[in-house]
Amino acid sequence: MQHIADELAEHRFFAALPVELTTRLADCASNIVFHGGQRLVSEGGVADTFFAIRSGRVAVGVRPPAGSLALIETLHSGDLLGWSWLVPPHRWRFDAVAIEPVRAIQLHAACVRTYLTEHPEAGYAVATGIAGIMAERLESSRLRLLDLYGGGRAAGI
Repeated sequence: MQHIADELAEHRFFAALPVELTTRLADCASNIVFHGGQRLVSEGGVADTFFAIRSGRVAVGVRPPAGSLALIETLHSGDLLGWSWLVPPHRWRFDAVAIEPVRAIQLHAACVRTYLTEHPEAGYAVATGIAGIMAERLESSRLRLLDLYGGGRAAGI
């Protein structure tokens, strides 16, 4: 059986971090499986974990008051789900639902935050890595909005 530190080291996000850091963060981690249709996180809920997706697909979106999930993006193997655990008030800003069975490594936020606070260099590495993911996803959303609204014509620009 593969050790969770090895599994983390194989994940795209954690592979970019120093081995010592990944090994230490494995102490804050556990494997988890979600069935298709199962909710991973709910908007407004306490963001006390985050997930390194190992297999499967996850729909991330927002749920209008009287509607189904409005898809923002689909995450796959190698993606990271969750940054709300890092930014106060530590509440989920989106819903996430497994499209199909999902295997992931769940990291417990309080454990990770404690370690990163005590080791600022490690905290910086994780925070900049997550900021990079956020920038990629913001750019992707921007491009989808341009496709949807025709490059600003809808706003009269």
